[in-house]
Amino acid sequence: MKKSSNVWLAFALSFAWVDQFAFTGFRSCLHTTSVPGRSHTVRLYAVKGYFAIRDLLVVERKEEDVAAFHESERKRWRKVYDEEYVETPQDFYPGDRVEVIADVSVNKDIRSAEGMRGVVTHFDFDDGYESCQTCQSSYPVTVLLDEIPE
Repeated sequence: MKKSSNVWLAFALSFAWVDQFAFTGFRSCLHTTSVPGRSHTVRLYAVKGYFAIRDLLVVERKEEDVAAFHESERKRWRKVYDEEYVETPQDFYPGDRVEVIADVSVNKDIRSAEGMRGVVTHFDFDDGYESCQTCQSSYPVTVLLDEIPE
């Protein structure tokens, strides 16, 4: 049975998306894959950016992402603080789709990320303890941008 090149392309892209998240320790990464039936190589970039709260606008939030975050925090609080977690609304949750609304530089290749979209991978928030230094972070939101830089 012969598979169409579009099916192979979708298959390759699905693995590339997973690979992007495997490189969370790097500021940017490149995934290159060959697709059967195509004469060129598909290149996908994943660029991680660090943003201030005021730089981003939430364009999509899934309730299951919010519930997963709160459940994770509930477990963490029991383990770390030996206390029960009280749910409080956050500005951002992992999984939120956001748009960059400020003229900010991400790296040497992306001098202005304004208008780019991506997915929040981490948000440093004040968990209510004085030992928490994250509330003083200038760029508390980590976003994996999903647009291909030119």
